[in-house]
This record gives sequence, C-alpha cells and structure tokens, in this order.
Amino acid sequence: MKAEAPRPTPIHPALLVPWFALVAAVLELLYMGVQKLDQHVIYSSLQVLWMAPLGYLILCSPLILLILGVRRVWPESPWFELSVVLSVALLGFGFLALFWVTLGPPATLLLTGGVTVQGSRMVLAHRTQFSRLVRRSLGWMLGTTVVMAAVLTTWPRVREYMGLRALHLGGSSPNVILLVLDTVRGMSMSLYGYARQTTPELDRFAARAVVFDNAYATASWTLPSIATMFTGKYAHEHGASWTRPLPSGHATLAEVFRDAGYATAGFVANVNYSSAEVGLSRGFVHFEDYTTSVSDILLSASPGRFVLNNPYFRTAIGFYDTFGRKDARLLNGAFLSWLGEHRQRPFFAYLNYYDAHEPYLPPVPFNTRFGPDTLRNKSLIRFKTNRDAHRINKRAMSAAERLAEEQAYDASIAYLDSELGRLFAELDRLGLAQNTVIIVTADHGELFGEHSLFTHGNSLYLPLLHVPLVLRSPTLPGGVRISTPVTLRDLPRTIVDIAGLNRVTFPGNSFASLAGAERLAGPGSPIIAMIGPAPSTPPYDPVSKGPMWSVISPPHQYIVGGDGTEELYEFVRDPAQSINLAADPLNKGLLERLRAVIDSVRPRR
Repeated sequence: MKAEAPRPTPIHPALLVPWFALVAAVLELLYMGVQKLDQHVIYSSLQVLWMAPLGYLILCSPLILLILGVRRVWPESPWFELSVVLSVALLGFGFLALFWVTLGPPATLLLTGGVTVQGSRMVLAHRTQFSRLVRRSLGWMLGTTVVMAAVLTTWPRVREYMGLRALHLGGSSPNVILLVLDTVRGMSMSLYGYARQTTPELDRFAARAVVFDNAYATASWTLPSIATMFTGKYAHEHGASWTRPLPSGHATLAEVFRDAGYATAGFVANVNYSSAEVGLSRGFVHFEDYTTSVSDILLSASPGRFVLNNPYFRTAIGFYDTFGRKDARLLNGAFLSWLGEHRQRPFFAYLNYYDAHEPYLPPVPFNTRFGPDTLRNKSLIRFKTNRDAHRINKRAMSAAERLAEEQAYDASIAYLDSELGRLFAELDRLGLAQNTVIIVTADHGELFGEHSLFTHGNSLYLPLLHVPLVLRSPTLPGGVRISTPVTLRDLPRTIVDIAGLNRVTFPGNSFASLAGAERLAGPGSPIIAMIGPAPSTPPYDPVSKGPMWSVISPPHQYIVGGDGTEELYEFVRDPAQSINLAADPLNKGLLERLRAVIDSVRPRR
C-alpha cells in the first residue's frame, strides 16, 4: 500500500505577522503610486520605498511579541488562529488608515473589525496554502526591502561623487549663498522698523550689506515663489502649482552654477514645497530634504501616521510640532558639514529655513521672548497626513489667542535670526566673507487676521508679498538701503550678474546697480504676483473664486480676483489696506493702466 504523502507543516505563526505587514506596505506604496500619477505631488521621497516596509515591520513587532508571549504562557492556546487574526487586522487597518482623515477614527476602526473577521475566516479556511505562500515569499520580501534601502541610501552619495568629478572649474569665482526664510514677512522684522527686536543679527549684518526696503514676492506661498527665484519666470510662466512640480523646461540657478563649475548644494527644511519631489532639486549636486529618522520611518506607514498625528496622542505626550522638522541649527550644521569638504572650489548653496512657519514653536528661551506662551491654546493644533501641524479654525480664536500666535511667530523669527547670526560668524571665521555673495530673502509672508485671513496662500495682500531682501557682496558697498521697489522675479538675473556669469541670461533685469544709485540699468520687471486655488481651499478664502493677480505700482496695489472683483489700495497712506479705492471714479485711468499690466502677461483663455 502506497504511503500517504505528509501534509505540509504550517509556517510558524509568528512569521505571518511580518508577511502581512509587508503586504500592507506594498498596498500602501501602490496607492501612493496611483496618487502620484493623479496629483503628481504626494509629499514623499523615493526613500519611502524602503521606509514604508520598515515602518510596518517596526509597528508589527509588538504583535509578534504578544503572540510569542501567549504561546509561552499558554502552550495549548490557538496561537495560529491568534496570529491570523492579528495579521489580517494589521493589513486591514494599514489600508483603511490611508483614508482615516476622511473616514474618521471610529469608522476606520469599525471597518477594520469587519475586514478582520472576514479576512481571518478566508485565511484559516486555506491555512496550508497560505503557509506555503508565506514560506516561499517572506524571504524575498525582506531581501527586497534590504536591497532597496541599500541602493536608495547609497545612490545620492554616488551621484554627488560623479557630479563633482564632472565639474570643470576651479579658480576664484565668488561663492554664492541663497538663504530663504520661509514665511518671514518684512513688516515683522526690526530690520524694517518693526517695534519688537526680532532681527538684531540681520540688523548687524545689514551694516555690511545692501538692504532693499521694498522687495516683493511673486506669489504668496512657497513653491511658485521659490520657483521664480530659481528661474526668473513669473508663476504663470513656470507653471509650478499645488499639484504640479516645476517643469523641467526651465533653467534653474543651480543648473546654471553647476554648469559653470560650481559645487551646488541645497538644504531644505520645508520638505512639502521646496523638495526634490516638486522639482526644486534640479542642478544641485548635493541635496538634503526629507530625513530618515525613526519618526520619519514610522510616518511612512499609515498606522504610524494614525497614531503619531492623532491630536489626543500629541496632547498626551506634549509634542505639538511636526515630526522630523529641521530647525535652523540643524540646517546650518548640515550646510557647514558639507562645506567643510567642498571649499576647494566655488560653491552655490541654497538654505531653506522653516522655523517661522506654523505652528510657531520657538525653543526656550525664545518661546517667551515677547510674551508668555501659556496664552496659546495648543490643544487646538491638528496634524495632517502630510506631516504638517496646523491650528483648527483660526477664525474662531479670541483676540488674546491671536496676539499669542503673533508673539510666537515673532519669537520664531527671533530664534531664526539668532541662528543666522551664528552662521554669519562661522562664515567670517572661515575667511569666506571676502569672496562670498550672501542673499537673504523670504518666499512669502503671513497673515494674522488682516482682512479676516490667516496663514498664507489664500490672497495677495501686502503682508504676504512684502519680503526681506538683503544682499552682501564683496563688489557692493555696505550699509546701503534701497527704496526703489523690486520684484524677486529679477533675483536670479541679479545673482548671476554679481557672480560674474555674464554669458547667462535669465529673464528680467539685474537690480545690483541700485546699490550705487537709485536707478536701474534697465526698466525693472513689473511687480506682479499670482496664485491659484489649492485643491482644499476653503470657500471663505479669496482665492477660492479662481486665480488671483496683483500688480504693485507704488503707492498703489491693484488686486483682481478670479470672479473679477477688483481692489485698489494706496498702501503708503493706508498700510492696513482698509480702504478699497477701486469704485472711485477718479481712479478710472489708474485702474485701466494697472489692468493693462496684468493683461499684458496673463495667459489668454
């Protein structure tokens, strides 16, 4: 009689959990891929290809310990069935947690329960087949994760090494450092007459630099504004938007300096809208945006975001900031570390600081620099899946809470300013002042109740567009203040002009000549700004009605909304922009002239 073939032994139950965890990671990565095809920007880097699986493995480790513990305490327990239930629950929760902001926590957990019941029944009904599948594929899945991590963490270093070897210029060309202070408005800086001493270090730096008193951004949020600083194109020309990275057809400052033989490096704290994903890393041989800390790895998995971004959890641990946020000290440290290895050739460095962006959490002792932070209702802060931290319903804040928010913002600027002072001192100590051009500016400002609005990217009022601009160069005089209005659209042309790259032509006009006299070498570019609505723009934001345009022609600012609503302010006499002069018949000719400026550049439908 022929012996019966032995039945396959089911896999060790504890191994089911990591297998299901890795399957959940694959599903999440596939979902992110679909999102990427649809909206192009998903606030992530390629490192997520190994960070998501690792995040799931870390999160499943307590389940493995639980299963092993139950087995040890209760050897006769149905631990295979327990492993299946926990594994399916992890898989179901991992997928449903992708939508928890929409579903809400209760519905997410309820649906997870239903998926767990039905899924567990199916697995247990085919336990032999599942054991065989897990046994054959788990090793490959773990190996793929390890290889992916090795390749993706090593490749940037290889690419930088190859990029540096390809550079051809040495010599004494001036170094260039572009410092962009995210969300810092000019009106909140003592450098521009603000009553609070928010920028004493920049005040001292200005004694050796040229200060532009009336510099204006071309957009009121990060990506289109910085894209303009890199390309010299207005927002409607370069096309970078909420769901569209900077297209590759536009030459950037980093590409120009790299092609001129410079070592180029970018150090970014705003990983949402100044990252490689949105096209701003092009031309940088070295570029740092997203980090790979433990919190970043956990946030790469939807269950990790569900827990770490839960307001109740954050309140319980007393942490209200964005996980993985790089402050100015860390950003400067990364730059100076890189600089220590790349001083043998001229360099172009871009540093993007994020300290003044909400939720405005300056470190001790700056947190009480302008008032007690106990007035802030931190429990109102919510956390999005893209790692941003925001305050819920700012429009409902009391006057005291609004004041506390503005004080915290000012204190954040003061902290950033102190770190800028440390950076300037270190550059001087290294002897770089004699051959380094330093530009300090901002991408946009912030609103604290002006026109009943908060934050930015929602309108084009002056607190959002008037930004700092300080330029120090060995070839320019120090202690000079320029009152002539300028637009950051002309910044890249100015930078290559000062650096001596005369054969490179960006759009616009260099305003470097203003340091010697109150005139331009040619007519300055029109001071135009433009923004479009974000996918989640609330209906009370002016930009919700469609793309907005602004033109500044001192003493006037003209704004036209997407619905054709016009605003005209004489901001020199009315700095609060409280009186709309658009309906005054006496301003008919002025309105026609300002409309014509916008019409000359606005794309025709």
